[in-house]
Amino acid sequence: APLALVPAVGDRNVLDAARRLLPAVPVLVVVHLWWIVPLAVVTLTGPAGVVLGAETDVDGWAWVSAQNSLDRVVTLTAHWGWPFAEYYPWAATLDRAPWVVLRYVLPVGALVGALLPLAGRGRRVVTARRTLAVVTVLLVLGAQGLHAPAGPVNRVLYEHVPGWWLLRAAVSKLGPGLVLALVLLFALGVELAWARLAERGASRAAPALLGALVAAAVVHPFPLRTGDVAPDDRATLGSMHVAVPAGWHTVAAGGAAAGDGTGAGTGAGAGKVAVLPLNDYYQVATTWGYHGVDVVPQLFDRPVLSRFPGGYYVERPGYDAALEGLERAVLAGDGAAALRLLEPLGATHQVVRRGLVPGP
Repeated sequence: APLALVPAVGDRNVLDAARRLLPAVPVLVVVHLWWIVPLAVVTLTGPAGVVLGAETDVDGWAWVSAQNSLDRVVTLTAHWGWPFAEYYPWAATLDRAPWVVLRYVLPVGALVGALLPLAGRGRRVVTARRTLAVVTVLLVLGAQGLHAPAGPVNRVLYEHVPGWWLLRAAVSKLGPGLVLALVLLFALGVELAWARLAERGASRAAPALLGALVAAAVVHPFPLRTGDVAPDDRATLGSMHVAVPAGWHTVAAGGAAAGDGTGAGTGAGAGKVAVLPLNDYYQVATTWGYHGVDVVPQLFDRPVLSRFPGGYYVERPGYDAALEGLERAVLAGDGAAALRLLEPLGATHQVVRRGLVPGP
C-alpha cells in the first residue's frame, strides 16, 4: 500500500509510512499464528473433519462471468446478479441517465492519471506510476473471468496454474484491488490536471470543473451513501434488515451455560449442539424474513453439528451419514436411537428448528 502511494505523495513520505508500519509486522504474524497453529494441528491430527467440496471446474461457474464485459469491469458494475432486482433493486437506476454517464468518471480520470506527463517528477515516481498502470490493466483483464476478450487467456490460467480456480468469481476476488488502483490513478489524474491548469493560468472555472468531476465520482455509487445497498424491498426475497428472533438468543444462551445432561460439566465442558433439520444448501429461507447464508447457528458458543452443502468444504462421508441417521431417528420418534447417535458425535444438546421455509 505505501509503494502504491508513491506517485501521489512522493518517496520520502512513503518511506516514513513504511517505517511506521514495520513494527506492526511481528504483531500481525503472532496474531495469525494464534489461530493458524491450533487449526493446523486439529485438521492434520484429528480423526474427523472436512474435505474440499468446492467446484474447481471453472466451467461450472461460467455464469458468474456473464456481466464481466470490459466496460462493466472498469466501471465497477460487473456482477452476475446486477440484472436481477431481488439482488440489486437499485441497479436499474444506475443503468439509466444521468447515472449511467457518471459511472465513467472514475475510469476516465484514472486513464488521465496514467497518461498525463509527469513533468518535474523523479524517475522512481514515473516507474511507480507505470507499475500501477500495468497492475490496473492486469486486474481489469483478470476480472473478466471467462468473458471476452480476456476469457481465452484466463482459461489457460484456470486450467494450468494451481489454485487459480479460486478466482472463478473473478470480480469478487480482484474487484477490491481494482477499486484501490483506479482511485489512486484518479487522484493522480486530478493532481496532474490541477498542476497543468495552474501552469497555464486557467480560469476560475477550471477548479470548479475538477471539483465537479471528483463529486461525480463520489456521488455515483449512491447506494453506498444512502444505505440502499442493503435494500428492504428485494422482489421475491425478504428485506436485508432482519432481527434474529429472541428465542434463538434464549436457546443459544441457555445451551452455552447448561450442563452435559449428566451433571458432569457445564459451560465450555459441555458437548456439541446438533441442529436439525439438515440443510440441503448453505443458504436458507426462514419464516421470520431472513434469506441467505445460514449463519444463525453460530450464535452458540460451542461447536455446532449441522450441514453446510455447497460451500468450499463438506463433511466426510461417515460424519455426514451419522448426521443423516440422527435426523431419521428424530423424524421417526426413536429417542433411543437418537441418543446412541449423539454420543459418538460428541453432542449433548439437540435443537430442532421450526423456522425454515422448505427450499427447492
